[in-house]
Amino acid sequence: MFQQTTESFGPWTRLRVFDDATPLSLTILPAYGGALTELVLQKDGTAFSVLDGVCDPSELAEGQPERYKNSWLVPFANRVKDGQYHFGAHTYQLPINEPERHHALHGLVYRRAFEVVSVQTHDEEAVVRLEARHPGDPDGYPFAFRVEILYRLHAAEGFSATLRVTNESNHAAPLVAGWHPYFRLSSSVDELQLQLPACKRVRLNEWLVPGGRVESFATFAAPTALAEHDLNHCLALEAHEGTVETRLVGREATLVVWQEAGPGKFNYLQVFTHPTRTTVALEPMSGAVDAFNNGMGLIMLVPDEQFEAQAGVKLR
Repeated sequence: MFQQTTESFGPWTRLRVFDDATPLSLTILPAYGGALTELVLQKDGTAFSVLDGVCDPSELAEGQPERYKNSWLVPFANRVKDGQYHFGAHTYQLPINEPERHHALHGLVYRRAFEVVSVQTHDEEAVVRLEARHPGDPDGYPFAFRVEILYRLHAAEGFSATLRVTNESNHAAPLVAGWHPYFRLSSSVDELQLQLPACKRVRLNEWLVPGGRVESFATFAAPTALAEHDLNHCLALEAHEGTVETRLVGREATLVVWQEAGPGKFNYLQVFTHPTRTTVALEPMSGAVDAFNNGMGLIMLVPDEQFEAQAGVKLR
């Protein structure tokens, strides 16, 4: 039977749902972007803590690079070059929060407080629903929107997340949505193999935004050791619809990260090996880096229209 509990985490409160009969558990920080801080899955009765989450509140201090761990990226994912984009007859300026490259980074909700709308616990699963609203900013993003996150932890099916974004403004709004989870299966990514779905690589320049080239990319078409690979790749999936899987292969288990592909879904993937070599980010996204300017995967939401896509994690 799944249960829930809460605990203090610095100035915030963490919500934990867990199965009292197995190691399965999920820990969420609702007041900090609704981000996950821990996810424990199991294989053959053995527990695996598969997320590299925030362990100490000090990691979330302003200026700390780890404050994006496992965050939701709305209304843009990854970078907007110089924080500037043109939409309609206007030019907008987003806040610059990556000063070393002078970009806007990772959207506008990664630090926003989410309301816990409901927690449902049952014999086989727990479902947590979170919600937040953004009123719109006249200078950077003047489009009001609502974000809903639905976390589900199931005894047999693993973890899944549903992201919904609704345009609550009176005008069409540009949108790129994504998730920024960091994964681990060992103390070093150099002990792991990576297998990617069929995809193409969107070449990034020295400023980590696309330079205009999209090329074939088959380096990880089969499980391939991550040792000696330093990745920060934006990948366009070749699947037209359905569920697409990325695999991290360890000695004791394979972590499967899946995302929903198809029209208006998560059709891109950012892969990033952290400089510490302890974790790898596998980020489902609906559009490419800087899609507000290059248009790759950019979604236009009309008033009251809703974007919805799913992603999840399981062990094999």
